[in-house]
Amino acid sequence: MMSPLWALRCLLGTALLLVPAHGSTPTFNFPKGRLQKCTNEGEIVQLSFIKTNPCITCRCRDGLVICDHERCDMTKTCHLLLLGQRIRPDSCCEQCKGCTTPDGAHKEGDEWPEPSDPCRVNHCFSGVITQSTVKCHTPCANPLPPAPGECCPRCPSCLLSGQVIAPGEQLTPRSDPCMTCQCDRNGTQSCSKRVCPALSCPASKTVRDQGQCCPRCKGTRRIKPSDGCVMGKRRFSAGQNFTLDPCTQCSCQGSTSVCARQSCPELACPLVHQVYSPDRCCPVCRRPERVRRVCRYAGQTYQDGSTFKLNSCTKCVCNDGQIDCELERCDRNMTCPPGHHAAKLTGQCCEQCVEDDAVCTVFGDPHYNTFDGKIYNYQGTCKYVLAKDCADRSFSVRVNNDARKSRFFSWTRSVSIKAGGLRISLRQKGRVKVNGRFEELPFVEMDHAIIYQDPTDNFNVVLKLVAIGVRVTWDGDSFLQVKVPPSYKNKMCGLCGNYNGVRSDDFTTKRGKRVRSARRFGRSWRIGGRSQCSADSRRKSRKNRKRQPSCKDRASRANAVRQCNRLKSPLFAGCHAKVHPASYFKSCVQDMCECDHKRSCYCEAMTAYAHDCQRKGVFVDWLEGTDCAVHRRCPTGARYVACRSPCQPSCAVPEPPAELCSADVQCQPGCVCPEGTLLHRGVCVPPMLCPNR
Repeated sequence: MMSPLWALRCLLGTALLLVPAHGSTPTFNFPKGRLQKCTNEGEIVQLSFIKTNPCITCRCRDGLVICDHERCDMTKTCHLLLLGQRIRPDSCCEQCKGCTTPDGAHKEGDEWPEPSDPCRVNHCFSGVITQSTVKCHTPCANPLPPAPGECCPRCPSCLLSGQVIAPGEQLTPRSDPCMTCQCDRNGTQSCSKRVCPALSCPASKTVRDQGQCCPRCKGTRRIKPSDGCVMGKRRFSAGQNFTLDPCTQCSCQGSTSVCARQSCPELACPLVHQVYSPDRCCPVCRRPERVRRVCRYAGQTYQDGSTFKLNSCTKCVCNDGQIDCELERCDRNMTCPPGHHAAKLTGQCCEQCVEDDAVCTVFGDPHYNTFDGKIYNYQGTCKYVLAKDCADRSFSVRVNNDARKSRFFSWTRSVSIKAGGLRISLRQKGRVKVNGRFEELPFVEMDHAIIYQDPTDNFNVVLKLVAIGVRVTWDGDSFLQVKVPPSYKNKMCGLCGNYNGVRSDDFTTKRGKRVRSARRFGRSWRIGGRSQCSADSRRKSRKNRKRQPSCKDRASRANAVRQCNRLKSPLFAGCHAKVHPASYFKSCVQDMCECDHKRSCYCEAMTAYAHDCQRKGVFVDWLEGTDCAVHRRCPTGARYVACRSPCQPSCAVPEPPAELCSADVQCQPGCVCPEGTLLHRGVCVPPMLCPNR
């Protein structure tokens, strides 16, 4: 019985069988042992561990076991092998598929021209016949015609890129491995560009060796002999036509794919600058990028073609290292559509048309004018939601109404504003409470809000919620105005309506139901229960609620009409065409008829009308000769004047914008600081006392 095999020592395809020496230990070095002897000369020796490899045959020769290994060299160049098909009956090597069509059979690697056209070439590679047209390259000015049976013209000398080619030699330029130039023995040169053959393997199994023109298939693939063609991961039936890529149209002929591949023209650019696109067959030269210079200004670097601004009105562009600037021209005759006004936005040079802020006004008994312009009366004497951000809940305004000894009507007694962590209460006679603490006017500044008395508006108390752009104006009696920016459109709710641009649906209750009655609408926004209602209101009978106010006598009514006629007088004539005074006049007379004789109840209607006129661009100085003017309280050191320019310097803005100081801006009554001083926190101070100076 034979000893276990330790190793085969191979010499030129022949191996001597070695068995391990007694007591030897396996190592990774060349094994030590003795030759295996045999007695039957010429007999095939069966070895259990290699009997499954048909390429190894061991025989007894000269008393020793000699093993021969058959080499299958075609596996190095052939990708498709026919499973079970041997090159000879006694061989272990499988046949390479080659290319077989009804026109004949060709071996792997065969190349042959068309008999009728030497420029048409066929190539059998990876079991696929590729048909292509030779693309000639002529590196000389006056080429000779092609030789008989040849495709390409010839150059009279064998010179390529300054290099001489010896007769009978071929040269491939480094710039294009697909180009081959051959110098014939007669000293002429012809060059052609190769078309890469179609491959039967998947794209993931291809590799392009360095310096080679075309990719090849990696490894081998065994297929069963049958009709049909294998291309990549797909199988096609005999006679089926298919497209392999934008350059290649194929047909399956028997078991061989025959592909006609388009030949691409020679490009003047190097191979590394040639780019392909998915929908095109041939590459194109990548357009060289132009080297452009950058621009530098004020320590900043700008790339070529980039734009930047020197200021809000000067726009510049970097043009190949040169900075070109132009000044933006503004349309001074610009007109805006209704509901919009011209405004200069931050960072912009020219004014643009922007949507007006929405305003809700409450005055008198009270009368309500919603954000969308619906006017109605509601005499509830409880606590109500006037205006609220019902979408994001960023703020809310509540009013507390009081009967004030009236038989039928109520008046706004106080206003409560909630925004973030702020709780602000605006009370009678201009008193202000912030987070439970009374504050002294004329100026209060907080993190996200400021409260001040506006000397240009009869010293009304103004609250600005700076972060969200909401403004509340309160006259300390019963006039109230809430102004919100367009960003709150379709977000509001409460007695001021929903601010959606539609008046007809302003009577939407807290539960989202539309009603017609102002009383039902108002009661739906009541908060705090009956305890928040005034005692006079609780004592009113249902009968009295339906009564209409009337003046006590003719003299009282005559006085009411006389006072309210100011709205129709020439004093407001400039506004009549833009805001009709009829509804304000009617409200004014109603307020006067129900008013305590000690109060000037026409003031709220006139204040509301004057504000409405001002929003339409008409300013009316109407306080002269009335009892409505508030004592003119100015900041310390300031004095009140009837005509003051809006261009007033302060520590915050020592030099006001030019547009405020223009002669075209209309003056307004208000307080001014003495020359050489600046306004800071309600006091006129020398510039040296301003912060950060």
